[in-house]
Parts: sequence; C-alpha cells; structure tokens
Amino acid sequence: MNKFISKYLDWVHYFLLCCISSPLLSHAYLGQFSRYYADDFCFSVQLELKGIMGATIFYYKELTGRYSDLFIEHFTASINSSFLYGSWIFLLIWVFTLVLLIYFINQNEKQYIIYYIILSTAILYTTLDLIPDMHNRRIIDSVSHTWDSYPGIYQSLYWIAGRNRLIIPLILGTITSILIFLYSSNFRGYQNRIVLFAIAFLTLFSGGFGETYVSLQTTILGLAILLVFYLNHNNFKNILLLPLGTAFVFSIISMIIIIIAPGNEIRMEYFNQPSNLIELLTITWDNMIITVIQIFKWPGNILSLVQLLLISIYMGILIQSKKINNLIIKKLILILPIVIGVLFFISFLPAAYGLSKPTPGRVMIVPLYIICCLISFWGGMLGKYLRYKFNFQNNPIFVLVIILFCCLFSLNSLRDTKAILNGKSKLELFSKEYDKRENHILKEKNAGNKKVVVEQLNHFIGGLTITQDSSFWVNECVSAYYGINVITK
Repeated sequence: MNKFISKYLDWVHYFLLCCISSPLLSHAYLGQFSRYYADDFCFSVQLELKGIMGATIFYYKELTGRYSDLFIEHFTASINSSFLYGSWIFLLIWVFTLVLLIYFINQNEKQYIIYYIILSTAILYTTLDLIPDMHNRRIIDSVSHTWDSYPGIYQSLYWIAGRNRLIIPLILGTITSILIFLYSSNFRGYQNRIVLFAIAFLTLFSGGFGETYVSLQTTILGLAILLVFYLNHNNFKNILLLPLGTAFVFSIISMIIIIIAPGNEIRMEYFNQPSNLIELLTITWDNMIITVIQIFKWPGNILSLVQLLLISIYMGILIQSKKINNLIIKKLILILPIVIGVLFFISFLPAAYGLSKPTPGRVMIVPLYIICCLISFWGGMLGKYLRYKFNFQNNPIFVLVIILFCCLFSLNSLRDTKAILNGKSKLELFSKEYDKRENHILKEKNAGNKKVVVEQLNHFIGGLTITQDSSFWVNECVSAYYGINVITK
C-alpha cells in the first residue's frame, strides 16, 4: 500500500476512533448525575454498624452468596460517591485492560496500538449499546398499575452498586485473561508461580460477584480447556493447560461458595423455581429468544453488531502476526460460533433457575461483553484468514470499501451519541432535585426532628425508591442512612 493511501487511511482510522469513542465519553460525562439508589443506602448503613467484614458476612448469611460483591460494596462505601469513583474511571480502566489483552493476543506488536484501541472501544461501545431496557412495575392506584421502561445501562453503569457488581468482575476477568496469555511466555520459575497464584486469586475473587458471571466464567474456562485439546497443538497444551486448569478449579470453588450461602434460601423464597430440568431448559430457551428479540428489534443494534464484526475483520487483515498457524485459524473460525451460542444460552440459566424469569437487563452486560469479545476475536481470525487467502489489503477497491464502511460506522456512532446526550436534561434535573431533597432531610435532622416528609422523586435508574410506608426496606435503609425517619407524601 503506497504511502499516500496509508496516510489517508490513518486519518480515517483516527476519525473512526473518535466517533466510536463518543458514546463512551457521553456515558462517562452523564455519570456525574447519578446518586445513591436503593442498595447503596443499605450498604453504607451496614458498613457503619458492622464494619467491612461484619457487613459482608451479615449479607452472605441473610441475602446472597455474592461474597466478592458484598466485600467491594462495603469496602468502597465511604468513597463511592466521589468523582474519582464515577462511571468514567470504570470505563477508562476497562478500555485500558482490554487494549492490553488485545496487545498480548497479538504477540506484543506495538506498531498496531491504534488498532487495539479501536477494537477495544468498538467492543465496549457495542456491549453498552446492546444492553436491553429494564421494565419496572409502577402502581397507579389500588386497582391498576403500569410498567415503566428504563435503559438497562443506567443500572449497569450509572448505579453504584450495579457497576460494582457487574463491571468490576468483567475488568478482573480481562486481567485474568492477560495473565493467562503471559504465563510461560514472558516469565520463568518463581515468576510463573506468582502469575499462576494471581490467576487463581483473581478467578476466585471475580467469581464471587454474581451467579451469571461465575456460571459464564466456569463455562468459558471449561470450553477453553476442551478447545486446547481440539486444536491439538503441543505448544498450546504445554503453555495453557496449567493456567486454564487452575482457573477452572478456582472458578468451581467460587461457584460452590455462592451456592452454599445461607442467604440464598431466604432470597429464593420470594421467587418461583422450576420443578424439573425440562422446565428449567424450556424457561431458559424461551427467555433467551425473548431477549434476542428485545435487543435486535432495533435496527441500530443490528448495525452496531455488524459494525463490530466488520471492524474486527478489517483489523485482522491489517494486523500482521509474527507466528500464524493457518490450520489453527481455520479451526477457530469453525468452532467459535458454537462456543458463542453455548455461552449465550448458559447466561440465561441462573435467572431461569432462581427467578423463572429472563436475565435482568442490567445483568445482560456480562454475557454481552464476553460475546462481543468473542465475536471480535472470531472476526479477527477471519480477517487473518482472508489476508492469507486473498491478500487484497493493497487493492484500491478494498481501500475504498473500507473508507465507505468507516464513514457509515462513524455516522451510527454519532447517532447513538446524540441519543445518549438527549437524556442529559432529565438526569441533570434529577440530580438537582435529589440534592435539594437531601439538603431538606439534613436540615430537618439538624433541627432535631425525628421524621421528615419529602416529595416523591423517581430515580432515573428506575425501580424502587422511598414510599409512604416507613417499614418498606428502601425507607428503612434511607432513614438509617440519614438518621431520621424519611417517607414521601
């Protein structure tokens, strides 16, 4: 490819990166308007009463087996409302770790760093774009109710407890993947043992953030081990089986810790569980179909997924690897779609078993991220195969097609950015009303009053908020947090 075309394409790449980064930057900006919601109050109260470990053990016995999530919620409760713990820092760390992972997958090829950033940004942009809406029941009067729809990403990224529970394990899982690629490649002796210990610890810790994540983590590791045998490459077996096997064992341990939690029995009393395996699988399948329809009924979501796939294929064509085994690439191209399908189905099993309902929209960020990563990896392998088979990356027609597609993808990203920023006025108004209400509560408390009545304020995240019933659990947590009985009119 001549220098002129190469330089021209570089500017196209930078423009594409700016455009697909804009939705992430918009979410990072709007995150400043988020405020405490439901569980956030409860965790702060229990931290004050029992300390970090005491509160973690209390909830483990009384509510849920998500031991790592409970620990992080209480460990960060004193700082989670600060600017430095906002959604922007989660997104920044997430992009950084994903760039590192792609860097190590591509055998430390530094000259392609801009491509790694584009891929990372495209994966996260698509993941967040595909998160389905949440639907919360709202009572109108004594005989009627309605269902309000809220973007699921609000509970995945903007809600403090939500992003702790859902995004942290995805970042840790990405770091674990980096360590698996590092194992036995850059280190020797005791250094390898340190890496292996880090893999075991991170797998055990990240598995404790939730049932959906640990199920997918365990399934991925099990399938990865089978994949190593399927590829039948001695070097892969020597390098990958030990770290993958170690991670798999500790992932199972984390799953056991979650399952045996005493709080699970109490929590499951509020929901119906399938009576047999056939019913469980049927509910899982039905829920999966419902969610797929809900996600892809919007043409923009389909375009976002196609965009990720084509960008990944293009980057696979551009990135030249030092060592490439075309037989392994062919095998990966054939098997990865099956792996993706299995993982997507598995992601609905925990909710089907515990709730007999679809996986909540906010939780879908977990399987969507993993699947987007695998789709991108599959696209990259397909791109490498096309480069080897046809070698058309220097063809002017190919370059023209790439420019046209990049422009289309840029327009799609800008459209999403506009849609995200359209919610700014609503979120900003909520944050002002929330701060006003909080000042009123504190004023009444400082005045020595034992009870304060506030205006009803629906959180933009949707769902549970303060009511007229002082015995409602959200009221109890909010009242304990402020030190005064809080109810609505």
